[in-house]
Amino acid sequence: MEIPTNVLLIFLGSILTFWGTWLVESWKNKQDRNDKAQNFKLLAKQELKIVVNILDNLKTTLEHKNYYDINTRNRLSASKFALESYRKDAIYLSNQDLQEKFIDIVSTISDYYAKIDSLQNLFWGERRILREKARVEPTSTLASSEKKVEVEPTESIFKSEEDLTRFFNETKLQYSIEHAELKREIEELIKELDK
Repeated sequence: MEIPTNVLLIFLGSILTFWGTWLVESWKNKQDRNDKAQNFKLLAKQELKIVVNILDNLKTTLEHKNYYDINTRNRLSASKFALESYRKDAIYLSNQDLQEKFIDIVSTISDYYAKIDSLQNLFWGERRILREKARVEPTSTLASSEKKVEVEPTESIFKSEEDLTRFFNETKLQYSIEHAELKREIEELIKELDK
């Protein structure tokens, strides 16, 4: 049984149409993926550069004022959340090592932020407790119109403000080392994203 030429031509046209459509869609998907990768790189680089500037500001404030500034910590927190939202888009990077490095850096930034924030909050809280304890007698009586209420000052985990300051300075020194390492890693990642 012989197949008519028209049917063969229709069949060949269908195969060519299918193949051409597949090529066009593959090319569009590849272009779309490349565009998403380029957008991710641009956004990630810009946010990482902001983090580097924030880290510089933290270091400067710490050196001149001897504390981590709340506004700078809040800016670091905002950048940390922005980078965490970009984490899901790291899949658009073609290099798996680069994906892992980006995710690791974001985690390290989050850890560093949590450390400095808790250290500064601990310092201010404990210093307030120690100063209140120095002002108030161990047990004081507050008189209300008819009631007497005994108030005990909250206990601090530090014996004195000097102990607290020593702890803060030692921990701050340790975090300064982590700060330098984090900044170096971020700058390396920015260079890799530029490639």
